Amino acid sequence: MNKLQPTQEFERWANGFSGCDGGNIAGPIWFCGIEWGGGDTEKTFQFGDVSKPNAWTDQQREDCFKKKNPYDQRAIKLYASIIRSNEKDYAKLAIEKNVFGTQSDLFKLNLYPISFRHDQDELWEKWLYDQTGLPTKSMYRAWCQANRFQKMKERVQEHKPRLIVCTGYGYLREFIMAFGGVDKSFEPVNEGPIQAESPRPLSWVPINDGRTILVVTPFLGYRKYDLYSDGLLNLFGEKIAIICETHFGRTDWMQK
Repeated sequence: MNKLQPTQEFERWANGFSGCDGGNIAGPIWFCGIEWGGGDTEKTFQFGDVSKPNAWTDQQREDCFKKKNPYDQRAIKLYASIIRSNEKDYAKLAIEKNVFGTQSDLFKLNLYPISFRHDQDELWEKWLYDQTGLPTKSMYRAWCQANRFQKMKERVQEHKPRLIVCTGYGYLREFIMAFGGVDKSFEPVNEGPIQAESPRPLSWVPINDGRTILVVTPFLGYRKYDLYSDGLLNLFGEKIAIICETHFGRTDWMQK
């Protein structure tokens, strides 16, 4: 094996729907994170069938607000604000809207497919090299940017989501590369900091020949500049709805 080339199994897996929670890939709204949290181990990691996206089960929707699942809870709250829902029982809304189901409005994925405890480069071990053929996390990311991102862009072109909400502002350029292409990542973006208790960044750019709006927000986490409160999620959701209504010129912008 050329030690600077990926294994065939990793290449197949990384170019499929790995790192994807799934839902309705034909839906109008996609959510994209950086990578799954928690962290894979040598015992838990496996190359599964990623030929098609998964979808949430009814049990996953019921469990989302019963268990400690902060990212998904906040994603659903942000979605509720984007669609201007008056339902504040978010667990009920998740059931009624069949969130991340095969016929829902929503699809959810990540830039990178492997699960880590956090997104720093030092989390790369010998077993990951053995599985992927890539000796560092930075090389793994570079390979994904050169290969996996192209597949992600192709899926945007095929399925034409109206809105992609990307969570993790420090990865702004990588989100644009993944869904809009390398050239698009060098173009100016629209910026409009949200004034809450402290300013938080929001950027957006049309991609896919204007058929899709890509929005990049802070991460849905606990840190100082993350989106962690219902108030912040409402502010950002309202702004995103206005961005979409303005770009598409109508309030029913989710309809393709």
